[in-house]
Amino acid sequence: MVHLSGHRPSSLRNTCCVTYVTQRCPSKPEEVDLSGSGSSCPSLNRSLSSGRLPGDVDSVGSFWELLRVGRDAVGHVPPGRWDPDDMLALEREASRPPVWRGGFLDGELGAFDAEFFGLSPEEAELVDPQHQLLLEVAWEACEHAGLPAVSLTDTVTGVFAGLCNPDHAAYVPWLPSGGGPYFVTGNQFGTAAGRLSHVVGLRGPSIARGHLLLFRAGGHALHAAAASVAAKRFRSMVMLLR
Repeated sequence: MVHLSGHRPSSLRNTCCVTYVTQRCPSKPEEVDLSGSGSSCPSLNRSLSSGRLPGDVDSVGSFWELLRVGRDAVGHVPPGRWDPDDMLALEREASRPPVWRGGFLDGELGAFDAEFFGLSPEEAELVDPQHQLLLEVAWEACEHAGLPAVSLTDTVTGVFAGLCNPDHAAYVPWLPSGGGPYFVTGNQFGTAAGRLSHVVGLRGPSIARGHLLLFRAGGHALHAAAASVAAKRFRSMVMLLR
């Protein structure tokens, strides 16, 4: 396991990643109609998801349980997430008491198996944790759907991602490395979708829609994905909403 530097301020207060995997046919790239002429193709037949959300939600089942019991996902800053001395300094300087409650992801955000996804330790240190979460939940969603990610290699599978909050890029200079050759590819929205396509070896469209408002970014990505499905332009789809 490669852990992100402890010097990195964690801004992931309410990050969520939900992945939908939709299996379509035909199964071979050369059989897919890219002209948009509307050749016959069976309807969607496989759809599952995975995610990371506040309230200790790490699966669709745990999300449903949170909704079923009506549990509040808003809580205090998880222990070890932020430097207590920095928090005390902010409280002393603030004109009014700061609010330290929010929708935080639980667990160790720095735990990421970079080697599994073919990333070097140097690259992983500069990759936005949002990008890392997208890789993890996309892989999980494929497994939950009974569709190993490796089985999608060289298929016309599309990736559509909606992302927001590029605040990690502002923290990179604080890292011990102070940035590096992976700064751009590790923080741009477009590379989040492109990296997934590259790691798995997908041959379909790879699109990231970014916006300062999450629901707009997700809505744009969903619209693009739905249009491509209607045009039967790819065999399957990985939909990522951050």
